[in-house]
Amino acid sequence: MCFFSPNTDALTPLRSHATPDRAPDHLADGTPPALRDDLIALVRPTAVRARVTDLVKYATDASPYRLFPQVVIVAESVEQIAKTLQYAKQNHRTVTFRASGSSLNGQSQGDDILIDVRDCFTGLEILEDGHYVRIKPGTIISAKSCASTVQPGTRTRPGKQRRCDHRWGVANNASGMTAGTRLNSYHTVTSMKVLLPSGTLIDTGSAAVNGQLLEHERELHDALLEIRDARALRVLRICARGADS
Repeated sequence: MCFFSPNTDALTPLRSHATPDRAPDHLADGTPPALRDDLIALVRPTAVRARVTDLVKYATDASPYRLFPQVVIVAESVEQIAKTLQYAKQNHRTVTFRASGSSLNGQSQGDDILIDVRDCFTGLEILEDGHYVRIKPGTIISAKSCASTVQPGTRTRPGKQRRCDHRWGVANNASGMTAGTRLNSYHTVTSMKVLLPSGTLIDTGSAAVNGQLLEHERELHDALLEIRDARALRVLRICARGADS
């Protein structure tokens, strides 16, 4: 084999070798009744997609992979998502979120509970003469870019901004080649509301956020403090080495 020829078999997920187009037989009647009934009782019936055609529809995204969810929740509120996450945790189930479906790596596919968050989480509000913008996480990135009153100098990743939503950019710290390190997501987000896997809703802009984390998410609270202290220690050591030199 030529030195520069990659072993493509080693790069391909094993499951992709035998991924059939046919839906599995156990989903022929749609979502298993027990799971369907549990979720209908938990969230509004209009939010639950349980027909086999729904499961087939959500089995693909922009990637070459194919995974059939057991059930789809088209979320209508944060409360519905929180209840679904709590249900999944209590019943040892997994959850995958689906937004624009533009993933090339299959990240918006799952083989258990899939939550579609596209419809009810879009919109933005310009604040303080364009110095800040409050963005709902389902807003397509290009919509923020086209808001002409936003302070010049903010950047978004241009490659996917017409299709990808804002949560994707923040989660991946996306900024594109023109933003550098000063204008990426980590440095331009002042606060956010975060729904944790446990179903706890956290507002990082609230003065009470530390107490809320300490009361409801003690393990996460302590881990964040460890990360903060470790980072501060590294900065001090770097400064000390610079002073010595």
